[in-house]
Amino acid sequence: MLLAPPPAPQSIEAGPITAGSIVGALPFKDTMSIVRLNGSTLIAALTHGLTGWGSYGWFPQVAGLRVYHRDGTFLAASLLRGGVEAPLNPATRYTLVTTDLISGGFDGYVVVSKGGQILLSNGMPLDQALMEVVQAAGTISPVTESRIVNCATIKCPATAAQAPFAKVCCA
Repeated sequence: MLLAPPPAPQSIEAGPITAGSIVGALPFKDTMSIVRLNGSTLIAALTHGLTGWGSYGWFPQVAGLRVYHRDGTFLAASLLRGGVEAPLNPATRYTLVTTDLISGGFDGYVVVSKGGQILLSNGMPLDQALMEVVQAAGTISPVTESRIVNCATIKCPATAAQAPFAKVCCA
């Protein structure tokens, strides 16, 4: 999944999740899109998104990926499957869920609209999808997965906790 957060996102605080808190976190009426693109296009999209490091608007939020950067400069990206990390292959075609804005090339993600094949456009609104997930799950227990790693924060040689990132960050 590749998303870009709104300019001033509100966090969903611990406790009961309401429709109002979801709309506050996802205030725009973005809809889901499914796009198929090659690894080089996905890397170009991530590289663009990282130019928003330290600001809101187009900085990427990802699921199923780990993205390594150094203060906004792209270093590498890997696919995460069952706890196993495999580097993105520029020639491999990937299918991902994103928003209609990113698949349409907005926020500077032109590379996605030009290099990707849109399989679904204007799907379910993101706020509605999140509401359905919360209702179905009952209890949500989010965890931080270190999907976006700023290698500038990794001390080399890496500590035991940072060891999974050392291969990229300390190279």
